[in-house]
Amino acid sequence: MKKTVFITALVVALGISAIYVSRFPGNKNQRISLPARTDKEASNLKINTPTSIKTEIVSRSIFLPYWQYGNEFVLDNTYDRVIFFDPDMRSIDDFSDRTKQREYEKYLAIKVSDQEDLKEETKNRAITIVKKNNLKGIVLDLEIPIVFGDKNKQQINEFVKQFYTETKQNYKSFSLILYGDIFYRKRGYDLSYLNEYADEIMIMAYDFHKASGEPGPNFQFGGKDKYDYDFQQMIEDYLRFVPREKITVIFGMYGYDWTVDEKKRPIKPAEALTLNQVKQKFLDSCQWKNCLVSRDSLSKETEVDYVVPYKMEDGVMGMEYHIVWFEDIESVKAKTEYLREKGIGKVAYWGYGYF
Repeated sequence: MKKTVFITALVVALGISAIYVSRFPGNKNQRISLPARTDKEASNLKINTPTSIKTEIVSRSIFLPYWQYGNEFVLDNTYDRVIFFDPDMRSIDDFSDRTKQREYEKYLAIKVSDQEDLKEETKNRAITIVKKNNLKGIVLDLEIPIVFGDKNKQQINEFVKQFYTETKQNYKSFSLILYGDIFYRKRGYDLSYLNEYADEIMIMAYDFHKASGEPGPNFQFGGKDKYDYDFQQMIEDYLRFVPREKITVIFGMYGYDWTVDEKKRPIKPAEALTLNQVKQKFLDSCQWKNCLVSRDSLSKETEVDYVVPYKMEDGVMGMEYHIVWFEDIESVKAKTEYLREKGIGKVAYWGYGYF
């Protein structure tokens, strides 16, 4: 009897000891198979997003650049809000007054592109204008290069926090516009923090290939193996930090025309073309030699290759080679369908008069 009790007690003790050791590993010879997690990986777990929740597009916005203010503005019922892009806030009062009888929601978008813009005056003036013109809210376009480390990042974070707090105190909404390539180009924005101080995160899904860089799609839908990054990966990256209901994706309805050498290397900065200009120059009819128009199956965007003959100084005829890439309704359709699959139902277009 005593032997049985002793054995039972020993088994229980060993079991408790095993549980204790497994919960509190103190033996340096014990192997614990737990994956290491960096701080960055831990922050990535902040948003737990299911892979597929199909939704409808519930909001379409149009950006109205200040250089279009002088034109007659007619907004059809495709859009539910217009965003006045007026970085210097010099023309918004007049244009807002001329459109005050319109029923769609109206917002003010301003741009900050360097540290000098992160000041009290910028914030106060924007809030005053929004209140004066009875606009729905403020959209802050963040395009500041972060090259000086955490100090720069901290300054941006603090500015956004104050801007958001004071905007909300005045019962207005506050949105942020961010680059679509912040992950790919490691731009250094603290997205987890910024998400806490914004009602909406708007993503610029354009300008992946820059006017000053190599020719390529505005922002390729697929083709990560070819381009190192794509639209689908960008959405996945953002969803790690931002809830899908807070995301609005902006499509740039334009393209670039690069002048290149025989090896398709750019020899000068590209010329920007609106989609309307692209249609007039290349799609309705193309006057240039060897004009080839083709839609790329990976990016879903359209490429145009053409040649312009010219006379050199010695009188000999030369050839100037061009490559054009642009976003259009068809490529946007493919990207929008992907957004719906991801449960993202808000899109915007840059900009009014471009298409």
